[in-house]
Amino acid sequence: MQWEGLSDEHQGLVRTTQIIAFAMTMGVIVFCIVAAVVTMGKPPGEMMLGYIAVVFTVMTLIARSFVPTVQLKAVRTQMLAGEAVDESARVFPLLRAHQTKTIIEYALVEGPCFFVLVAYIAVGAHWLLGLAGLLIALLVLTFPTRTRIENFIRQQLELLELEQI
Repeated sequence: MQWEGLSDEHQGLVRTTQIIAFAMTMGVIVFCIVAAVVTMGKPPGEMMLGYIAVVFTVMTLIARSFVPTVQLKAVRTQMLAGEAVDESARVFPLLRAHQTKTIIEYALVEGPCFFVLVAYIAVGAHWLLGLAGLLIALLVLTFPTRTRIENFIRQQLELLELEQI
C-alpha cells in the first residue's frame, strides 16, 4: 500500500513542530542581536573561552549526526514490537518521533549557538559572531517544512517495512 501523504488530521502535529522550530530559532536570533549590540566597539580579549566554544560546537554537531538516528531506531523497534497496524495508524507515532527528532536536532545546535554568543560577549572576537551566524543558518536551512516531514514519514515507513521482513 502506497502512503498518500499527510492529511488534515496530521496538520496539528506538523504545525506544532514548525512552531517549536521557529521559536527555538528566533530565541537564538534575538540573543545574537543582543550580543552584537552589547559588544559594539569592545576590543577583543582573551580567546580561551572562544576556543572552548568551538570545541563544544564541534562535539555537539557530531552528536547531532547520530543521536536522533538512535532515537528513531528505538521508535521503529517499539512500533514493530506492537500489534501489526496499517500505514495510516503508524503516521501519528512517526509524526511524534519527528517532532522529538526536530527538538533534539535544534537543541544540539541552539545550545552551542548560545555558548558561542556568550563567548562572543566575553571575548569580543567577531569570528565567534560569524560562527553563531552559521549555526543560525543551519537552523533556518533545516526548518521542518511539510514536504520534509512527508519525506521523513515515507522514509520511516519504508524502513519499517524493511525491518519487518
